[in-house]
Amino acid sequence: MARGASVNSATSQWFINTQPNTALDVGPAGQEFTTFGRVIGNGMTVVDAIFARQITDLTNITGVGALTNTPLQNPLVPLTRSLTGTVSTSTGSNTVTGVGTRFTQELVASQSNPGGSRSRISIGGQTFNVQSITSDTQLVLDRAATQNNNAVASTTDGLVDNDFIRFTTIGEILN
Repeated sequence: MARGASVNSATSQWFINTQPNTALDVGPAGQEFTTFGRVIGNGMTVVDAIFARQITDLTNITGVGALTNTPLQNPLVPLTRSLTGTVSTSTGSNTVTGVGTRFTQELVASQSNPGGSRSRISIGGQTFNVQSITSDTQLVLDRAATQNNNAVASTTDGLVDNDFIRFTTIGEILN
């Protein structure tokens, strides 16, 4: 079970190691991690199929350190697709204004598609999640911009929830 530095911080996350993971033997503060388990039935076939998928490091993209070796169903091409038009942001604001943009056609907002795909956008070297789309020329980011950007090109990527290997029941793993 995954946990942080605190011994009692484990929640409902779990990992299957497909090779020795000596980093779990003793943690940075001298604490040991409990590792146990047995793969039953044809479960190892499922583990091997997941392990055979393209592995992508999503640490920088998500900010989650545990996602260094994430199997994806589709290849991730991060932030390389250019958006139509130019965008502007203001320091301290989470609103983006576009000129000649097609936000409603080129992006998906997390607010309008909970649990589904969503778009990320890179503006002036900063990466944001698109929270909502007001129109083809205005959208709202998940947080405020830290710098002014006037009439700059922006890029997006195809990081969508359907690219992740997901299970909704334990039966999917055991079957």
